[in-house]
Amino acid sequence: MHKNLIATALLLASFLAALLFVSWFINDLTEQSGFRVLRQATLQLRKEIHDRVMGDQDQLRALAALVGREENPASRGIETILAAYETRGLVSSLEILLPGDEVLLKNGSRRSVAGLLSFEEELRKAPYVSNVETALDGSGKKVLRNCVPILQNGTPTALLMGVIELGRLPGLFESRAFGTVCQIYIMAGDSGDFILDTWHKTPGNSNALGGRQAKAGYDWARMRKDLAEGRPGNIVFLSRTVGEYFYLHYEPLGINTWSVMLSIPESVLFQDAKRIKTALILLISGVLAACGAFFGWAVFNARRETKEKEAQLHLTRQALDMEKTLSSAHRNPDHIRKGLSTVADMLTAESTCFLIFKNGQADQSWNFRKDALNEQNRMPLHAAMELPALRALLAEQKNLLLDPVGTARKLPPHESEELRRMGLHNLMLALVEEPKGALTGVLAAANMRRRWKDTERLQIATLSFATALSNIDTHLAIKKMSEFDALTGLLNRNCFENSLPEYQTRGFQSLGCVYVDANGLHELNNTHGHEAGDRMLQGIASVLCAEFGRDNAYRIGGDEFVAFVIDADRETLPRKVRAVEKAAKGKQYHCAMGTAWSPAPFSAYGLIKTAERNMYASKRQYYSGKADRRKARI
Repeated sequence: MHKNLIATALLLASFLAALLFVSWFINDLTEQSGFRVLRQATLQLRKEIHDRVMGDQDQLRALAALVGREENPASRGIETILAAYETRGLVSSLEILLPGDEVLLKNGSRRSVAGLLSFEEELRKAPYVSNVETALDGSGKKVLRNCVPILQNGTPTALLMGVIELGRLPGLFESRAFGTVCQIYIMAGDSGDFILDTWHKTPGNSNALGGRQAKAGYDWARMRKDLAEGRPGNIVFLSRTVGEYFYLHYEPLGINTWSVMLSIPESVLFQDAKRIKTALILLISGVLAACGAFFGWAVFNARRETKEKEAQLHLTRQALDMEKTLSSAHRNPDHIRKGLSTVADMLTAESTCFLIFKNGQADQSWNFRKDALNEQNRMPLHAAMELPALRALLAEQKNLLLDPVGTARKLPPHESEELRRMGLHNLMLALVEEPKGALTGVLAAANMRRRWKDTERLQIATLSFATALSNIDTHLAIKKMSEFDALTGLLNRNCFENSLPEYQTRGFQSLGCVYVDANGLHELNNTHGHEAGDRMLQGIASVLCAEFGRDNAYRIGGDEFVAFVIDADRETLPRKVRAVEKAAKGKQYHCAMGTAWSPAPFSAYGLIKTAERNMYASKRQYYSGKADRRKARI
């Protein structure tokens, strides 16, 4: 009895240690995954903010050109433009800084700003976006200024200033992650001033953050250094307002020394991890309860105690091994086959399978058969799930035991006969549901030597497979975000950079490259709005995808695309290029395209550079004789 007590205590300790380890592992994995999601959301928001600021600056340049046609920058016509100005961008009003350090306000009045702004100094900095300043109209509001020079005959005569009110910014931007709205911050790295803060009523300064407790492993000083030097990073801190940790990622914005930040509460980030840990606790609690019952029964029957204890320990080891194996199945799908082998041992089954449904349709399947030599001669077990009555019965009951498969009250005779024709004598099925509901799985075992009374053992296994299913779903979502461009659906620059070595090393006989740039995108954005520009990019992307295939077409920049043609003769590439030009022209779009082709051996990087140079030659020809601002860049 004393030995049994010691063994039970040790078993309990091992379960608790395993629970602590798995809990730590899940927290660490969730934290890393969460920061990856936050980084992607931050990068998307950074692009949106940067594009809107630069878009406003383009609009201000156009207005400055219009103002520059007036002989007097403070004429009645200019006052009318200032008073009537409306925009969908960030700028809420216009002001003009005049020589002599005077500012012309939108109401037509003039105000001296001597000591506040120097016309000569501000003109030397233009075009630029200011840091936080006080409004010049006497309202005391905190503002930013997007400034461009006004030229008359090529000479700067005044400065057009687009006023951005800080109080309006929280209502203009939103970012979501993990199904909820994130807190958004923009901070100037040199001064520490918050330009945008959706969490607090008024923006403050980063000096106030130093009093908040940072989580172990994170440091406010390191964050301040990163922000001052324009580097991305992460920090976790305790919020005084709600009393919980917030996870924050920051990225340099590319404007002044600004950085954009997104934060999310720990309760949101770890909501799935908590569910998984609860499932693990329930699993281990169930095992411990079984061990307790076993120990009580062992008092009356020592021989049965030893036998049952060994069996229970073996099952526990299998469950823990399977849990460990399946925790990394999203990175190595072969681990699912190892898990199925463990299920087959647990149930004394001849074959097992795991089938994943996505949106109600079979998406992936794994099969395991102990008699591997005859595997090719037998229909895979997942084919049984094509029987409609069997699927409907499983959806209703969640767990199903057919022993024998010809149980007439559960299945129609023709489906029972079909199962027997497949060589199945008995069958155990369990539904595996992923917490977020995006994927559903079915775990099955067939031709079990032992006759089971219920599906309990298979249900224990489903907890591990549910974890794998959740990890697979998260992995697929992250992979899609990291490899695909959200606007066009093409592979993105990140995927492009990762794929280039494969084009170089996979032993292709030839490689062709086309480098594409959308002509007129900026003009289309300025005249018809960014939605029209987005449609243009989507149209060009669809044409490239149709000609070059989804696996070899990339969007590598704002209006730049690259596509490859593999193991094709020299004439194939220009033929495809002509097809793209024709299709794009049919959509009222024009592309500048450059190509390069080479048989093996070749340099993929060299082909890209050659195609890019040829594209710029095409673009120069397109813009030849046109007064277009992009010519200077070419």
